[in-house]
Amino acid sequence: MSFLSGDSLWLAALALVMLWWASRRVSRTFEKQYPALGRKVPVSGPAVLHVIDRAPDDPSAVPGLPIVVIHGASGNARDGEAALGARLGAKARILFFDRPGHGWSERPPGRSASAPDGQARMIVEALDQLDVGQAVIVGHSLGAAVACAVALIDKKRVAGLVVITPATHPWPGGGGVSWHNRIAALPVIGRVFSELFPPFLGALVMPLVLPSIFTPNPVPDRYELRSGAALALRPKAFRANALDVVGLKANVTRLSPQYCEITAPTLIVCGGADVIVSNALHAERLAGEIKGSRLVELAGIGHMPQWSAGDEVARLILEFTAVLPVPPVMPAQAPAPPP
Repeated sequence: MSFLSGDSLWLAALALVMLWWASRRVSRTFEKQYPALGRKVPVSGPAVLHVIDRAPDDPSAVPGLPIVVIHGASGNARDGEAALGARLGAKARILFFDRPGHGWSERPPGRSASAPDGQARMIVEALDQLDVGQAVIVGHSLGAAVACAVALIDKKRVAGLVVITPATHPWPGGGGVSWHNRIAALPVIGRVFSELFPPFLGALVMPLVLPSIFTPNPVPDRYELRSGAALALRPKAFRANALDVVGLKANVTRLSPQYCEITAPTLIVCGGADVIVSNALHAERLAGEIKGSRLVELAGIGHMPQWSAGDEVARLILEFTAVLPVPPVMPAQAPAPPP
């Protein structure tokens, strides 16, 4: 009996090793399929933030304010770039960030790396290194909480704030977090689960999950390929997303009382048919807390307006940005005369 037990343990161990090896192979396949499109910026932590930095499409146009786009849960910079890059980029510099731990960004250990304000500080530091002064900060869903944190942390930098279907406030009850995120966020079991299963389970489940995210709108053509959605199925990214999502309620409970201190002009865009986040709990509350903010509800649109109503969302952002004051470009300083 003891021999059989030992033999079974060896077989189980071998199966786990093979599953781990296969998970790594699939993850590397995803990385080859969706390579980094931008540059990597070292920040404190230590951490590295990946950003797709698009110059204006029309170099002869008078440059407007730079626009910084922050993705939501299970996303990456490709998602925003594919949805809004061409629509926003005629006159402005557009920067699409991978949040820490997502896409091609790396995050430091510790709870602060999962918190919206912790991520906001890293993004602010990266903007300094990229010589981005005043800018319009755009955040979608969970990324909207990060965008609001940027507006609180660095008020002078934020010329305007745009949040799209925001997840910014606490919600009643203990729901709102899927079982796989709860498991992946656990201290030890979560690491093992994230290393072994997401690349396989995600590939099977994603076609079933995407329609619920976009409902009542159809999933855009070739969305998975255009957005690089599979990058979220790699072990480290999957666990990072789980930690962000599981910790969100406590973090926005802590941050939301400060939203009334946001002074930047603010545009809030939400989908009138969003079933992922409640407009009454998030967008409408935020509109009531940020003085002078404007709330736009898009009828018949779900949680992904930047895809399902991309032209309208881009128009709203560009019109909002166009009336913001653009800081003057300082002339290059002449070299000092020789002594």
